[in-house]
Amino acid sequence: HHRHELDFSFKLGDESCSVGTLCEYYYELACSEHNWSLVRRMADLLGKVDSRVEDSLLDIIIRQKRLAVGRAYSEKTTLSVPLSNERIMTVIRQFSGKAPAESILSQEILLHLGYLLKTEPELFENILTLRLWHLIEILVGKIGREQLKSFTAAYEHLLTIPPNQILSMLQEVMGSFSSQLEFLQNQDLLAASGIPSKKPRSLDDDTETNTDITYWEAWRKKAGGLVRLSPQFYIDIWHVLKRCNGIVIGDKYNPGCRVGAEITHDSTPGERSFELLIEGEINNIDSPAYRQLNIELIKTLIFFLKENPQLNVEGDITLDIIIGYAVKLSWQQEHPGNYDEQREQAWNAFYYLSPTQVQNAFVEAIWHLLTSQQAKPGN
Repeated sequence: HHRHELDFSFKLGDESCSVGTLCEYYYELACSEHNWSLVRRMADLLGKVDSRVEDSLLDIIIRQKRLAVGRAYSEKTTLSVPLSNERIMTVIRQFSGKAPAESILSQEILLHLGYLLKTEPELFENILTLRLWHLIEILVGKIGREQLKSFTAAYEHLLTIPPNQILSMLQEVMGSFSSQLEFLQNQDLLAASGIPSKKPRSLDDDTETNTDITYWEAWRKKAGGLVRLSPQFYIDIWHVLKRCNGIVIGDKYNPGCRVGAEITHDSTPGERSFELLIEGEINNIDSPAYRQLNIELIKTLIFFLKENPQLNVEGDITLDIIIGYAVKLSWQQEHPGNYDEQREQAWNAFYYLSPTQVQNAFVEAIWHLLTSQQAKPGN
C-alpha cells in the first residue's frame, strides 16, 4: 500500500488481485473475528469514514466548543464550524502522524466525544478546545502506567481494545482529567542516577556568533533540508546510547523510531552502518525545520552528558518530549495564561529563536525532566 496505493494489481496464486481487494478481505475477516487492531489498520488503509463523524463535530460546536485534530498546533487543525465527513477526515489525515491507524483512532475518539457531550456534558466543563491527539496520548499514558508498557507498546495495545471499552476509558479519564494529565506528565520525567546538584551552563553556538543570520526559522528549514553532520556527531550519539536505554528520534509511537542502547554491543563508535542508521532516523522526520530542532537537541544532550559524566538515564530519551517541554517552558516565561490555548503561537515563536536561545530552552527542559520528581513531596 505504501509503495503502490490501493489500485496496484499483482498475482496472488493464479489470480490477479489488487492491494485494495486484499485490504477489504482482511477488513471483513477482522470484523467477523473482532480483531480490532487489524480492523483499524485495514480501515485506515482503505480510507473508511464513519457517516456519523460530521454529526459528532456538530454536537461539539453547538455546545460552543472547538475540536483540534492531528498533532500540529495550528488554526488549520482547529475546527469550529460544521464540515462534511470527507472534509473532516481530510484534515485529520493531513495533520496526523505516522502511527498505525492514527486517523481511524482519531475518528473513533471524535465519535465518543460527541456521545459523551450529549450524555454527560459536565465532564467537559471549563474545556474550550477538545484535542483528539492529546486525548489519545492520555489513553496511551493510562495503559502504559497500568501495564508498565512503553509508549509504542501501549499504543499498540490501545488499537486492540474494543470501541465500547475505549469509550469507558475516555469517560473515566474525562472524569479525572486533571489527575490523568498529571499522571501523563509524570511519565514524561527522566528517571536517572548521578543527577548533578547544579544545572550546567548553556553552550555557545558558532552558527550564531559567526554569521549575520537573524531569520532563524528560515535557517532551520534550510539546514534541516540538507543535513550535514560531522563524524564526531555520530560518535557522540553512540556514547549517549551507552548512558541510557535508547533514543527515540521522531514519532514516539512508531517502533521504528527507537534506537536501542543494545546496538552499542554490536558496533563501535564511527561505524558507517551506525551513521547511516542515525541519519535515516533523522531524515524520517518530515518537517525540515523540526528535523533541525531534533539535531540541535541531540547536540545539547551530548553537551549535557559530557558536562555531567556521572549522569545515566534509566529509560529512553524521547526527543519529542524534551522539545515539547522546551517550547512550553520557554513560552511560559513571558506569556502567562492557559498554555493549551496558546500552543500554536508558542511553537511558531520557538522556531524563530536563535540557536543559543533554543539550546538554553533545551537545557531547561532536560533539567526540568530530571529534577521535577525530586522536588515533589515525599521524594
